[in-house]
Amino acid sequence: MTPIQCRMARAALCWKMQDLADRCHVSVATIVRLEQGGRNKTTPANLAAIRRAFEAEGITFIWEEGCAVGIKMRMAATYRSVDDLANTLIRPAGEAGWHGLIG
Repeated sequence: MTPIQCRMARAALCWKMQDLADRCHVSVATIVRLEQGGRNKTTPANLAAIRRAFEAEGITFIWEEGCAVGIKMRMAATYRSVDDLANTLIRPAGEAGWHGLIG
């Protein structure tokens, strides 16, 4: 998992850094370090925990010819269609929105 794949997966799940840290039992500083390109500074155990947290939510990391190219997200069984999922993600005016994904 690359730093950009981590950010993409977190955005796909609408998770803040704290959400991810809580789910994989690592510090927010670990998530920050990874997403800022510190993959080599993140322990293998922490990388594995982060990856498992994403995979448990249906995220698959996509690699082609040895290069990270993105992520794929399995649609939850509670959604009948992509439209149902999109409607869940759309926030009415005045409610918390996508801006909360960074912190």
